[in-house]
Amino acid sequence: MSGREEGTKVWVGNLPDDAEKEELERAFSEHGRLNNVWVARRPPGFAFVFFEDARDAQDAVDKMDNSDLFGRQIKVQISHGRRGGGDRGGDRRDFDRRGGEHIAHPLPSSSHPSTIRPPSLPLSLIPSHRLHIASLAHRIV
Repeated sequence: MSGREEGTKVWVGNLPDDAEKEELERAFSEHGRLNNVWVARRPPGFAFVFFEDARDAQDAVDKMDNSDLFGRQIKVQISHGRRGGGDRGGDRRDFDRRGGEHIAHPLPSSSHPSTIRPPSLPLSLIPSHRLHIASLAHRIV
């Protein structure tokens, strides 16, 4: 099932390591029809709940965010991250389980900071940041 076929993806964070899919299904199905629930195991602490209808997903976010589940105050947000999680090959760095912050992805290799320079400044004029140990030949007493 692709991300589009699964519907609106909702991220659920601050889950215990042993959170059960069935319990999440029970809690979130009260807000609308679910297509899928995926619980992270490596690393644990979060899950994705896929709703058929985007309005139901938003309703779940509005009612479940900061609510108590599994004896914890859970975080619930509409997911805007890349398709991911579990065995579908996604990037697990999309979400920080401590608070649901979206984590920045590394720059593409063509945009690596070492290749970025002002267009008017030739590479040969950029100062080198090498440390020459030979110039530090002071005797420490």
